[in-house]
Amino acid sequence: MARSTAGALFWAALLLSNPAPASIPTTVALLERQISKNPAGDFSALIQSWKKQPRNSALASLLEIARNERKPDKTRSIALIGAASLSARTPSAETVRRTAVRLLVDRAWLVRLYSIKALEECGSTGKAELLAARLNDPSLMVRAEAAEALYRLALHHPQEGNRPVLRELSRSVESSSNYVQGRALWVPQRSIAALGEFKAKSELEALSMLVRKGTDARLAPHLAQARKRAERSTVKNPSAREVRAPSARARGDRSPIESR
Repeated sequence: MARSTAGALFWAALLLSNPAPASIPTTVALLERQISKNPAGDFSALIQSWKKQPRNSALASLLEIARNERKPDKTRSIALIGAASLSARTPSAETVRRTAVRLLVDRAWLVRLYSIKALEECGSTGKAELLAARLNDPSLMVRAEAAEALYRLALHHPQEGNRPVLRELSRSVESSSNYVQGRALWVPQRSIAALGEFKAKSELEALSMLVRKGTDARLAPHLAQARKRAERSTVKNPSAREVRAPSARARGDRSPIESR
C-alpha cells in the first residue's frame, strides 16, 4: 500500500512539474492579452518570452492570430513578426514564409509592411520578385519598406537582381506616386541604392538621363553613388559584403509620411 501511494505521489509530482501544453485557443487568448498590454513597437521582450514556451504551440497560435482579419492590424503584425523570429533558422521557417507571402496582399497596409519584415526574418532567398511587386503598393510606407528590403537583399545577394526586379526598381524611381510637388520621397532614393548593389548599370544610366531632363535634382548624388557601386566588381568572398546598411539619419534621407 505504501509503495503504491509513493508511486502515485511520484507521478503526480512529475505531471505538475511538466504540465501539458495549453490548447491553441488558450494560447491565442494569452498571446493576444500580452500583445495588447505592450506599447506599439515594444515587443522584443514579448518575443523573448514566447521563445520560452513550447515552440510549436506558440508558433501555431501566433500564425493563427496573424491570419485572422478580425483581429486588430497591430496585433496581427506583431504576431507575424513574432512567428518569424521564433522560426528563424528552423524547419518551421518555411511555414511562416508561406504565411508572410499570403499576407503581402492583405487588406491592411500595416500587415503588408510586417509581411515584408517577416520574409526578411525568415532569411530565405528567392524573394526579390515578391518584394519588387510591393513597390507598386498603394501605401507609401509599404513601398518604402519594400525598397529598403531590396537594398538589404542586394547587399548580400546581388545575384537576385533579375530583369523583372530591376525593371520594378526603375519604375519606382520614375513613378509620380513617389514624389510630392516634384520632390522625391524615400522610395526613389532607396531604389537607386538597390540598383547600385544589384550592379544595374544600364538602368542607372537611363535614370541619370531622366535627372538631367528635370527630375528632382536631389537624386543626382544618389545616382552618382549608385553608379560607382555598380562599377565595382562583385566581391568573391560573401562575408566581405556582410556590412550594416547605414541608418536613415546617417544618410540624411527623409522618412515618408503615410498618406492614406
